[in-house]
Amino acid sequence: MPIFYDGIPSPLGPLWFVSSDGLSSGERAGLAWIKWGIDETTLQQEITCQSGCHLNPTRDPGRLREWRYRISDYFSGRKIDFDGPIVPLVGTPFQQQVWRQMRTIPYGRVCSYAEVAQLLGSPGAARAVGAACGKNPIPIVVPCHRVIRQDGTLGGYSGGVHIKKVLLRIEGIEI
Repeated sequence: MPIFYDGIPSPLGPLWFVSSDGLSSGERAGLAWIKWGIDETTLQQEITCQSGCHLNPTRDPGRLREWRYRISDYFSGRKIDFDGPIVPLVGTPFQQQVWRQMRTIPYGRVCSYAEVAQLLGSPGAARAVGAACGKNPIPIVVPCHRVIRQDGTLGGYSGGVHIKKVLLRIEGIEI
C-alpha cells in the first residue's frame, strides 16, 4: 500500500499530512495521519514504523493540496468544516467510533468526554473516550481538542494542553 505525504508550516511547527489512498482521477485524498513538530526524516521513519509499510513514503503535494489549503485557512481563523474523507490506518473499532463522533462536534463548540460517551450509547465510557482522544491519529480534522472534562476544564491533549488551548482560541473558545 503506497503512502503519500506533504506538509506546511503552521503555528504548531511543521504540520504533515499523510494519505494512503490509491486515488482515481478527481477523488479527494483520504487523510490517515496528521503529525506536527517533527522534521521530514522523522516523519518518514514514523510512517514506515506505524504503517508497517516497507515502501518509502512519497511526498506528493498535488495529492494533498486540498488538505493543505483547508488547514491553512483554519489557522488563518476561517471557520472550516473538515468534511473530507479520513482513512485512519490504526485504532480499535471503539476508537474509530469515537473519532467519527468527534467529527460531528461543530467548529467553535466543545463537548465533554461524558457527552461523547453518551452519544455513542456507552454512558460509562468517558475514560475510554478520553483514551481514544489520546490515540487520535488525525488531530484538528478529528477535533479531539474540542473534547473537555465535564467540569469545563480542558483535560489532556496528546500534543500538550498548550496546543489544545491554541486550537480552541483559533475557534474563539477561551477555557
